[in-house]
Order: sequence, then C-alpha cells, then structure tokens
Amino acid sequence: MIWLLTPFLFNHSLIHSFILSFSHSVIHSFILSFSHSVIQSFILSFSHSVIHSFLKVLCQHFLQRLPWSNKARIQS
Repeated sequence: MIWLLTPFLFNHSLIHSFILSFSHSVIHSFILSFSHSVIQSFILSFSHSVIHSFLKVLCQHFLQRLPWSNKARIQS
C-alpha cells in the first residue's frame, strides 16, 4: 500500500517545496524593494534638508558681509 502512495507523496513534496521557495523569493524581493525604496526616500529627504539648511546659512552669512547690505551699513 505504501508503494502506491510514494509517487504521490514525492510529487506533493516537490510541489510544496517549489511553492514555498517561489513564495519566499517573491516576498523577499518585495520586502527588499520596499525597504530599499523607503530608506532611499528617507536618505534623500534628510540629505536634501541638511544641504538646504547649510546653503541657506552660508548664503545669509555671505550676504551679510556684502558692502551694500543693510547690516554692513549699520555696523560701519
């Protein structure tokens, strides 16, 4: 009786392994893609904010030192 079930069990095991492997691969790819996208968005947003703030302070610093700026006239 067991020998009748052996091909069925083998095929079932093979199909089960394939489905698990495939679904694991798909889920893994989705998670990696999603997390990569989220991390990339966060890094881009953060670096943009930092660079923007730095450039703003730098520009304000140099604009204050120009001879025609109001603060330069008041200080002299």
